[in-house]
Amino acid sequence: MTNKIMAVGGFFWTALLGLSLLSGRPTLLLLPLCGLYPGQLSSGAGYQPHLLVLWEILFGLIFMALGFVAIRCRSLSAAIAFLLLFLVSSFMFFARASEEL
Repeated sequence: MTNKIMAVGGFFWTALLGLSLLSGRPTLLLLPLCGLYPGQLSSGAGYQPHLLVLWEILFGLIFMALGFVAIRCRSLSAAIAFLLLFLVSSFMFFARASEEL
């Protein structure tokens, strides 16, 4: 069951990779890493690119740790946390991006 959940997460991230390559915007691959960032995502008042990069690194480490524990230790809770964090963060990014348009 753990492998199936991680495969679904991998499928979504691969679909995001395909979308980013087709659109010519490779940074779309980082969407799940900055979806829950508490500050501004684009230039304007309160936008701090250094903090955004640090946030993406932190979330990358969290995703990597959850993925490692889910696959290596066959932890169902880590796999579910990985998939939920991915989906919630992606949804929040799209919601915030559509609000800024």
